[in-house]
Amino acid sequence: FAVFPHIAEAATSQVSKPTFNPAAGVLFESTLKVKITSSTSGSKVRYTTNGSTPSTSSPEVPSGGIDISSTTTIKARAFKSRMKDSDVAEATFRKMDPARRPPGGTRTGATLSPE
Repeated sequence: FAVFPHIAEAATSQVSKPTFNPAAGVLFESTLKVKITSSTSGSKVRYTTNGSTPSTSSPEVPSGGIDISSTTTIKARAFKSRMKDSDVAEATFRKMDPARRPPGGTRTGATLSPE
C-alpha cells in the first residue's frame, strides 16, 4: 500500500478567495455588471445577495458576470472538489440617485469619477 502525500495535500489546500471586478464601493447610476472570479483553476464561484453565506446550492456566477440595478451586497465563495472551500468575499455596490451626483463629477461608463 503506497502513501500519496500529494493527495493529502490537495485535500487540505484551500480554494482562493473570489475577487470582484469592479471592486467594492463603486457608485453607479443605472445598472452595473459585476464579475466575480477565483484564481484557483477549475473552481466554481457561487454567490448570494440575501446576506446568507454561499453554499454549493447557491447560484453559480455566470461567465459574463451579474447585472445589478439597485444597491446590492454580494457574498461569494469558490468551491472545488477535494479542496477546502474559499473564504467568503463580500462587496457592496451602491446605486446613486442621479439628482445627487457630486459637483464636478463626470460619468465614466456605469461609474462616476471625480474630474
